Amino acid sequence: MLEASSDEDASGIKRRQGGGFEQRIAREPAEELRVAIRGVIKKTIGWPSTVQSLKGLFTSGFSRSWRYMSEKMDKHRKGKAKASEEVMKKMKEEIVEKTK
Repeated sequence: MLEASSDEDASGIKRRQGGGFEQRIAREPAEELRVAIRGVIKKTIGWPSTVQSLKGLFTSGFSRSWRYMSEKMDKHRKGKAKASEEVMKKMKEEIVEKTK
């Protein structure tokens, strides 16, 4: 059994194929996978980030908390704008490729 599970033999290294989960992820379209990953990250960091901002009101005061949250919101808006620009650029490139 140990010999069969080894990933090396005399002829070289065997590639592992991955389980059903890994294969399903590999088959997913890239954009759907990207959207799913963003959703999971948003769910993971959303609540702790909100709690941290609310705690800041009590520990550092209103003005510092407001400045901190304003900077975070500005960073968020810039990131969304950059992502939107990248999507538009990619769409334009695809249109140019299709017209050739």
